[in-house]
Amino acid sequence: MPAVASVPKDLYLCTSLKDLNKKTEIKPEKTSTKSYVQSALKIFKAAEECRLDRDEEKAYVLYMKYVTVYNLINKRPDFKQQQDYFHSLLGPSNIKKAIEEAERLSESLKLRYEEAEVRKKLEEKERQEELQLKKQEAKEDTKVSAKTSLETSLDSKGKNQMTNGEKKGSAEKKDPPETGGITAEKLFTMMTDKNIKLMVMDARSLKDYQESCIINSVSVPEEAISPGVTANWIEAKLPDASKEPWKERGQVNYIVLLDWFSSVKDLQLGTPLRSLKDALFKVRRVQAYVFLILSDQ
Repeated sequence: MPAVASVPKDLYLCTSLKDLNKKTEIKPEKTSTKSYVQSALKIFKAAEECRLDRDEEKAYVLYMKYVTVYNLINKRPDFKQQQDYFHSLLGPSNIKKAIEEAERLSESLKLRYEEAEVRKKLEEKERQEELQLKKQEAKEDTKVSAKTSLETSLDSKGKNQMTNGEKKGSAEKKDPPETGGITAEKLFTMMTDKNIKLMVMDARSLKDYQESCIINSVSVPEEAISPGVTANWIEAKLPDASKEPWKERGQVNYIVLLDWFSSVKDLQLGTPLRSLKDALFKVRRVQAYVFLILSDQ
C-alpha cells in the first residue's frame, strides 16, 4: 500500500475553488460506454494516488472528473439496459467515495485558498510599507544632505555679510562689533548711537522676557523656534506685541540675538539661537548680523 504524505502539497494549480472547478469540466464524446468506464477507472485510480500523495488540488479535480464521467455513463441507453454489468466494472463503492472525498477536499481547499489570499495581502502590505519606509529614509537622507549643504552655504554667506558690514562701518567711522558677538558695553554704545539702526531679539522664554528684558528688545520666544523653520513660520508664533517690530527687521543695520547663557561657540545645529539665525539668513535684507551678547567680555 502506498505511503501517505505527511503534509499537503503547496497550492499550485489555482488561486480559488471557482477557478479549480473549471478544470473539472469534461465534454461528452462520441465513444462507447465501455470506453467511458475504462476512462472512469483510470481517473479514479489517479485520484486515489494524488490523495495519498496529499496533492489536494489534483485529487479534487480527478474525483470531480470521475463523478462527471459516471453521470455521463448513467445517461447512456446501454447502461440502462446493463446496469448491473457496468456497476460491477465501475465498482459499487467508488462513486460514493469519490463524492465524499471531493466534498472533503472542497472544504479543505476553500480554507487554504482563503488563507493564501490573506497571506498574499499581508505580504503585499508589508512590501508596500517597507518600500514606503525606504522612500521616507531616502527622502530624509536627501533633506539632511540638502540642509547640510544649505548650512554650509549660509555660513559662508553670513561671513561675507559680516565682513561687508564691518567694512561699511569702518568707512563711516563707526565702531561696529566683533564678528559673531559683542559685549554688553558695546551693545549699549551701539544702542545710543543714532546713526546705527539696531534690533535686539530676545530668544528666552516669553515668561523670562516678561520678567526682565532689554528696553525696546523684541521677544522671539524659544517656544516659537525649532530647527529648519522659516521667518514666516516664526512670525506666526510670535506674541502679538512682537509681530510689528519683527516686520521691521529688514530696515536695521544689525540684529543682536540673545538668550540666557549662549556664546558664539554654542551655536550648534538644533539650538534656538542657531535656528533663529538660520531663519533670518534665509531672507537677506539686512546688512549684517551680530548673533548674541557675550556678557562675560
